[in-house]
Amino acid sequence: MERQKTVQEDLIFLFNIIPIRIKDNWPEMRLDSQNHWYPPFKKAAFEVDLSLWYSNLWIRWEQGNIQLLGPGIDLLSGGAQIRCCSMFFDFERNFYVVAPYNCLATDVDQDDDYNIYNMPWRRINFEHKETSLPSGGRGRPLSCLAFAPATRFHLHSAPHPAWIPQLLPDTYRSESPGSTFRTGLAGELTILLGLAAFSCEPIKVIDTIRDSLRLPVWQPHGSQPILRESFSFRLPWLWPTD
Repeated sequence: MERQKTVQEDLIFLFNIIPIRIKDNWPEMRLDSQNHWYPPFKKAAFEVDLSLWYSNLWIRWEQGNIQLLGPGIDLLSGGAQIRCCSMFFDFERNFYVVAPYNCLATDVDQDDDYNIYNMPWRRINFEHKETSLPSGGRGRPLSCLAFAPATRFHLHSAPHPAWIPQLLPDTYRSESPGSTFRTGLAGELTILLGLAAFSCEPIKVIDTIRDSLRLPVWQPHGSQPILRESFSFRLPWLWPTD
């Protein structure tokens, strides 16, 4: 338990949030048998919203602190692996759709992962897990955010009111609302940063990530979710300090 606390307090990661939009007059895509909307597959369909000051700016996060690093830092020379996520909100279904790529740089239907899943844009889904107690007993349930297609599009059990509906709309609530357990939210960090970005007005994204993303809990803020923007996210693998 003490070691887990130390890693949590020492955690540092770098991230980059790029606000994007679909170009005007780009043909709308409606896929699958139910005619659902999806973002385009081609990188030429997207453009960066340069009106927001943090466009393409790398930022360093540590517990309770944000440091602006600038746009030109070289992460790859230090051996960092970049993880990416592109995210849109589908207002017709009240669901998020994500892709594990930077859609500004990759034609997502040409990525190797497309051949595995046959759908580059996917609904957020969850891997259901349970934490374990030091005594060996059962801990609290976890709903872990994931990219891979699955049947679990809903939370493990009832969410804690501190982070819903700020991070997820009601469409993600458990299909078993009578559960006596309250699920925690964990999993893919790029998706979690995306949910934080959508939880507030676009101009307040960096402040929200600094003030509300306080591991191991989400600190609620006063804004209502803003479900009309889209983002592309990049971050290196996270690491603890020595």
